[in-house]
Amino acid sequence: MAMINYTIGIIPGPRTLVGGDFNVKHDTYEPGVLSATQGATLSNWSQDTGMDFIGEVGIPTHRAGHVIDLTFSNIPFTETVVRRDMDCGSDHYTQVTTIPGRGTPPNKRVGYRVTEDGLYTFASLIESGAYWLPKVRHIASDVELETATEQLTDLFQRAIRTAGRPASDRARSAPWWTNESASAYSLYKRSGKTLEDRKRMLSATRKAKREYWRRLIDSASDDADLYKVVGWHRAAPSLKSPPLVVDGQPIEGTREKAQALLDKVTA
Repeated sequence: MAMINYTIGIIPGPRTLVGGDFNVKHDTYEPGVLSATQGATLSNWSQDTGMDFIGEVGIPTHRAGHVIDLTFSNIPFTETVVRRDMDCGSDHYTQVTTIPGRGTPPNKRVGYRVTEDGLYTFASLIESGAYWLPKVRHIASDVELETATEQLTDLFQRAIRTAGRPASDRARSAPWWTNESASAYSLYKRSGKTLEDRKRMLSATRKAKREYWRRLIDSASDDADLYKVVGWHRAAPSLKSPPLVVDGQPIEGTREKAQALLDKVTA
């Protein structure tokens, strides 16, 4: 597989993050599964390079099951979690990666709540996970009791985080997100996420995006507006000013360029 061959050829730097749809199987990521499609090769690369798997072990990343969307990193305390509540209509579940020290850190004290539409998933996760917990009648010491308690607590926490959503999630909507998009998405979730409602939701999303960019382009009246429009496009780098090289170091950002010039002038 081209993606696996490319990945195992990477020599990680000191702060590296690698992730994607690897479509491999290995018991490192999904306990009990047989290794397939170069899963062992990827696992060996992870161990040899110190690129730890930072996802949730055993939590499926695809609607058909299995842990196939993987994230690796050598950045301490970096983690990736599956967020089913952020369903975007894809066959792959949304995953969120948190890198310490970048952006606004999440509020660790925010709790999770399981809504009515997530109760079945929550119950199923508890039922399947409870099978592997130690049987009460086999617990013979305080140490074993403490271990069993920790495992039970961990099971409930993982089930709540998977089936629930943050109790105070105040994420900002995308600028193209319209009432029609929201209605289609709400219907998709309420209907049990049927294929027909999924197509309707994706169609409404594509329409909203097209109309948003059309309005943005039509309303562009000067270079500043045009810069905002092309900033997201792949062709944008060719339209931007080249980096400023100071003492052999390239400087990309506009503010950083201004500061570098000021330092040179006032030196």
